[in-house]
Formats: sequence, C-alpha cells, structure tokens
Amino acid sequence: MAQTLGLGIVMGCAAVFLLTTMDTGAKWLGTMGVPTFVVVWMRFVSPQIAVSALFTYSDGWAVWRSKAPWLQVGRSVSLATATACLFIALRYLSMTTNVAIIYLIPFFVAALAYPLLGERLKLVQWLCILGGLSGVALVIEPWTLSDSLSWPFIFSFGMAICTAFYQLFSRMAARYDSLATSQVYTTLAGCLIFAPLALTQWPADLDWYLLLVLATYGLLGGIAHWFMTSALSFTPASIISPLFYSNILWVVAYDALLFAKPPNLLTLVGCCVVIAFGLLFFHLRNKTVA
Repeated sequence: MAQTLGLGIVMGCAAVFLLTTMDTGAKWLGTMGVPTFVVVWMRFVSPQIAVSALFTYSDGWAVWRSKAPWLQVGRSVSLATATACLFIALRYLSMTTNVAIIYLIPFFVAALAYPLLGERLKLVQWLCILGGLSGVALVIEPWTLSDSLSWPFIFSFGMAICTAFYQLFSRMAARYDSLATSQVYTTLAGCLIFAPLALTQWPADLDWYLLLVLATYGLLGGIAHWFMTSALSFTPASIISPLFYSNILWVVAYDALLFAKPPNLLTLVGCCVVIAFGLLFFHLRNKTVA
C-alpha cells in the first residue's frame, strides 16, 4: 500500500513538472519570436495526432461516437480558449504571476459547480475563495498597475475561468462518454480553430531546432495527463490534487534561470497565501465528501 501511494505521488509530481515545463517552453518560444498562435496550434496538434491514432487503433471508429456531443464541444472549446489566453498572458507576465492566478482554478470550479451541478458550498469554503483572491491580489499588486500593464491580467483570469469550465464540462461528459471518447475530442477544437491563424502566421525562416521544439513540446502535455490519470487510478484524489501546488518550485526556478525574473518577496508571500487557502479548501471539501 505504501509503495503504491509513493508511486502515485511521484507520478503526480512528475505530471506537474511536465506541465510546468510545457508552459515554460511556450513562453521561451515567444521570446524567440515564434508567433503566439503558431505555439498555441502546435500545443494541440501534437497530442491530437498521438491520441487519435492510439485510441482509434485500440477502440476503432466507435471511439468518436459521443452521446453528449455538445458537452464535448464545450469542453474542447473551453480548453482551446484557456490555452490561448494563457499563452498570450505569458508573453507579458512572469511565470510566477501567472501560476498564482492558475491556483484560483479549484476555487472557480467550486463556485461554478453550484449553478452547473447543484453542488453547494459552505460559508467557510466561500471564505477560502476570498482568501485565495487576497493572495492573488498580493502577487498582482493592482494598486501599482498602469492601464498599459493591467490588460494582460484579463487573459490570465480568462484562462483560469475557461479552465474551470473545461473541468466541469469534463465531469459532466464523463456521465455519458468513455474516457477514450473524451480524450480524442479534448484537443480537437484547438486544432481546428487555430489552424488558419497559425498557418497564416507561420514563419518562412523558422530554425530547425525551434521546429523540433514545436513538434515535441505539446507531447509533454499528453505524457503529463497520462501520468496524472494513472496516478488517480490507484491513489486518492485527496492526495494527488494538492500536489499541483508543487509547481511553484519549478516556476520560480524557470523564471529566475531562463527569464532573469526572480519573484519578489510579496509575490512569494501571495503564492503562499493562495496555497494555504487552497489546501484548507481541499481539506474541507474532502471532509464534506467523507
């Protein structure tokens, strides 16, 4: 039992590391002059080809038959929108600032679960959400922002809200479709929506090593999701979910080493505040479920 639990924790942490590395790769490609929508499109194309080939080969064409097509469209479009918002925000904001806003996703999921799924929150859980927002306020320091610097945060918050919708639509779709069916539709909208924008912006003189990064970095997301799905299959979600907060270690390291933007003390304090309220929120939710 202890060995299985340890393996689940290792796989969960590895998934978080790979996802953080993928987002860092997107920001690095932006600094190298690769257009945003080229990066966004390749983020979807690589896993779509791999996942579609795998599940079509193993399950046949029946894997594409959804009993809830509008839910699949909703979750796929939500993920595409969230990814585009994230990559735009990463052009202008540090990794650490973005990750503090990403930490709000579980709170947004919980808040939206009431109108969509009828799941009610207790007062103390709403207070945790407000506490998480206060931590993000410390990171953003809105009192210091000028109009020219405030607009990227719209995309960052848009990313968090769209990701929350994606997670909720995924939970709803799981009532009707298999995991394999949901997987083949996950990145399909991104492939279709961003193809015209990416192909018209595609650089004529793209260096071979940048093309190699573009072709492979999207696969990190697929590997990460496989790690996370496998870990959740034999490890309680109450243990795996909080592991997401371990990405602050990688984010701070990447910001300092690759982009020469080490976080200031107030940013780190704000991240710790969000993590603290997030862990309390997870504890209260698991206690309520139990």
